[in-house]
Amino acid sequence: MSAAKPDEDDGHPHRIPAIDRMMDVLAILEQRPMGTTMRELVDMVGVPRSTVYRLLNSLAAHDMVTKLANGGYRLGPRLLQFAAAIAVDTTGFDLVALATPHLEKLCRLSGESCRISAVDHGTTLVLATAQGTREYALTAKAGQHLPLYAGAASKILFSSLPAPERDEVLDQPRTAFTDRTLTDRQSLLEELETVRRQGWSYDGGEFSINVHSYGAPIFDSRQHVVAAVSSAYLAGKTAAEADSIRRHVIATAEEISAEILSLGWYAGQ
Repeated sequence: MSAAKPDEDDGHPHRIPAIDRMMDVLAILEQRPMGTTMRELVDMVGVPRSTVYRLLNSLAAHDMVTKLANGGYRLGPRLLQFAAAIAVDTTGFDLVALATPHLEKLCRLSGESCRISAVDHGTTLVLATAQGTREYALTAKAGQHLPLYAGAASKILFSSLPAPERDEVLDQPRTAFTDRTLTDRQSLLEELETVRRQGWSYDGGEFSINVHSYGAPIFDSRQHVVAAVSSAYLAGKTAAEADSIRRHVIATAEEISAEILSLGWYAGQ
């Protein structure tokens, strides 16, 4: 019997083990936004230190990972370019390029950070962000994957899914990030119905008690929800200040949708 080729795995003869290990490293770093050490990566990936070292050097050369001053590693800026490109694949048009000026305008009006998100394999993917101008504006990062059941943007996207896809997500276990996270199936369904009916969503501390946000849907020219605009802010604003953010978010989503409509763009074209 001939020996296996160097780039083949006994269980998966048509895959490249080095790429599988690379994806293992990236998956670990995805769960550790503040970074992790070489030792932790070696222990979790389960391959020799020299192999992990070579993988990290190659990934760093392509800006896929960044080496920190303390010797640790975290995901690199090149991944943000890939995340932005997903918007084109998902919608059939360059949503990020179209929406970015509107996001920047929203940040100027509200002073708070904002983002555009879309559904990606049963999760919420942050496609693009713009940073707020207020002194204590929260930081938003493109490329993050978030659960579909919690957060203003997530609830917009979740509520717009076809019933079979929605049920598939509902059948999965849910983690309570705070005591305001909706994990009960019936409560979540009622919330999604409210979001659909009113046309916007509110997160009153589902990820962090001190962080609130509003979201609104972006429609393509066939009136299908393709993404969501959202803006997060620190709790403690007056009712009038919070409502101002809500109105700006809704107006921004409507402006983006109107521009998409004027171009005749629709998902999957």
